[in-house]
Amino acid sequence: MQHLGCRVIFFCFLSLLVYGCDKNDADKISNPKPNIDLLTYNKNNELTINIPEPSQPIDESIVHFSKIIDPKTQKLVFLKDIIDVDTFAKLYHFPADKLKIIDTNYLKNGHDIYYYKDKNYVYIFDPQKKQFFIASSIADYEVLGGCYLRAANKIYCDGVEVIQADINSFTTESKSLIPSIKDQQVYIFATDKNNIYWFSKNCNYDCFKNLVNTYYFAPEEIAKLKAKYFAKQAAIIPYSHIKDILYTDNKGNYYLQYFRYWRTDDLKHYNYESRARDLKTNKIIELKDIINAKEFHQINNSIYYSDNQHIYIAVESFATDIQMRILDLEPQKSQIIGNYIKDDNRIYFIDREVLGANAQEFNVFLIQETCDEGTLTTELGYDNNKIYYGNHELSYDDFVQLDIDEKFKAFLIKKYFSNKKQ
Repeated sequence: MQHLGCRVIFFCFLSLLVYGCDKNDADKISNPKPNIDLLTYNKNNELTINIPEPSQPIDESIVHFSKIIDPKTQKLVFLKDIIDVDTFAKLYHFPADKLKIIDTNYLKNGHDIYYYKDKNYVYIFDPQKKQFFIASSIADYEVLGGCYLRAANKIYCDGVEVIQADINSFTTESKSLIPSIKDQQVYIFATDKNNIYWFSKNCNYDCFKNLVNTYYFAPEEIAKLKAKYFAKQAAIIPYSHIKDILYTDNKGNYYLQYFRYWRTDDLKHYNYESRARDLKTNKIIELKDIINAKEFHQINNSIYYSDNQHIYIAVESFATDIQMRILDLEPQKSQIIGNYIKDDNRIYFIDREVLGANAQEFNVFLIQETCDEGTLTTELGYDNNKIYYGNHELSYDDFVQLDIDEKFKAFLIKKYFSNKKQ
């Protein structure tokens, strides 16, 4: 134990010396945020690296390595004979490397455990093979963004080799969930001359469709990627049209077609959903188990559909991969009112219930608002007590900001907000 204490004191002393070095040299080789739990000595006084695995049970959450393959001799040797303790650290603790990740949320989920370096080598922990190894010299690596790292002539994602990657054409770029929203989490999208990649795996056509449905790709970019990587698959139409938005396949499954509403190139971005979330039970149901194809129809040219047993609506949502909803309404008693649909008991605006509204008295009116782009027509719902915008009750403060005819506004204020101070 006395010997170990000397080592710790000596390490601390060397750290002070390193921080006192020339700044450029310190950025290259020093450990800016040393983790005292990262390198320790085991009971046999062997230098050991301790790597936590957040996805594992607590009693199995740390793996330990005290030996490594020497790249010169290809023999298993002790870590102390390879690692330079004074400059060893997680790769992304170095500011220059961290900056290249692009997705700053990446490190918040414990993804800093796969890559390490010292003044001589880059090291990788492969969580699948449970291996800790030297991947390259310190002069032969590149942070590519997100999970991706090039070390020597190989590409890795979260420590796992991307087997099919072509190192000469491999590139990455960031993709956000929705365009024009700042400070949101991004996905690092990777391609080479042959493939698109989903983490360390080759992304097939179904994977590609999931990517473009989840993250924002410009329409022309989707068309270009589809033509380059999936021309044959994209040419195949897997569904047969029955009627309206109802489709089937050769296995007897049913699909409802919906439009990617923020896309701009029309038919290229219709998607097909084979499941729906029942808003009454909150369960996910296979359409083939419930749809009456013979009775399926669009309700009065609206966004709502029915098979006389259920009412369906497609909602593009980034919070779930289930885009179809079954509304908790009685089809035989349902009525379309503007963009709303109701029966005797409930009212929905698209897939959101208008809570507290009187279904028997509910109706809509249109107002004309003046804005920079011209005149905007807005639909408001109302019953005998309240006014609604979408599925939300409109407050007095919000209502008075509407730029509408003053006489009409005064009439509505008197009817619905007479108890408010004016």
